[in-house]
Amino acid sequence: MNKRIFWIDFGKGITIFLVVLAHTLANINNNFDYINSNILLPIRFSMYIIFIIIMPVFFAISGFLHKKINSKKQYINLLKKKGISLGIPYIVFSVLLVILGMLTHLKIEGVNGVNSLFFIWIKPISYLWFLYSLFLCSVIVGWAQLKRISSRTQLIIYIMSTIIFEFVPGNSFFYYISQTFSWTLCFYIGYLCKEYDYIYKKKIVLLFTVVCVCSICWQILESRTWYIQGDFFLLSNTLAKLSSILIMFYLYSHIRENNFSNYFNQCGKCSLVIYLVHVPIISILRKIFIEFGIFNPSVLVFLVFIVSWYLSIFICYIINNIKIFNLFFYPNNYIKLKK
Repeated sequence: MNKRIFWIDFGKGITIFLVVLAHTLANINNNFDYINSNILLPIRFSMYIIFIIIMPVFFAISGFLHKKINSKKQYINLLKKKGISLGIPYIVFSVLLVILGMLTHLKIEGVNGVNSLFFIWIKPISYLWFLYSLFLCSVIVGWAQLKRISSRTQLIIYIMSTIIFEFVPGNSFFYYISQTFSWTLCFYIGYLCKEYDYIYKKKIVLLFTVVCVCSICWQILESRTWYIQGDFFLLSNTLAKLSSILIMFYLYSHIRENNFSNYFNQCGKCSLVIYLVHVPIISILRKIFIEFGIFNPSVLVFLVFIVSWYLSIFICYIINNIKIFNLFFYPNNYIKLKK
């Protein structure tokens, strides 16, 4: 049985906390973008900074936990394990999001009726792209290791692929596959952090902190729509996103055990559940609070975020104690593969 790494679970906990906050900010911004931009400026700035950080760090954490593939048998087992652990939640929540969109008339990205389900193999629904890309990252890196491609060559390939595919427009049918190469670079940087202990080099972290800050400032000054350019990879935010991995890994790995870190360590253990349930909760809560006459964006952010977070934590508790629900989130606990 694998021993859990405290700072990794803590990092997952803090990062998923920021994910919930970022999606809350984005939800409010997208539905109040018609009001005075000065009122939304703090929301937009916070949203942008958090989006720069969260997904690169999540992919890097997954890469840190990746075990090197040395044989064809190991690679096949990896495909089976990831196919089950990521594939089942991916399919189940794709169906649930389509049903939710039909029943509540919520505008959910990627949902165009039941037909949307026929294309989830190439075009994920809304935030489920993370599971889709994470599976492909494991497939790509595992295959490269199986073929004995050197670490340096892999890194060069992932960097070049990231740059090339950043020119694919966001409305392209193959957009999510093209973005996967960027996330694979993050995944592999996380793996290299484990292999070469980059996270303990203060000078390197300081250098990347300067790079990250300069990159963020440049984008804000150069683009009028900078606040919506933090989520996926663009030429203008690539350096900031990659730099954030080493910065956050350094901070996470130096955390000490206390009540604060223990709380987020526990949250990190159920980060997948929180990720899967939080987006529908945010959308529904925003509509409910607006129905009660709450229209101030800042107040909405606070209320929606706090309630969404604790509702997500409560759902984690339910899922951990009811096996039928637990199956859909952690199928590998119930489907045993032959070694």
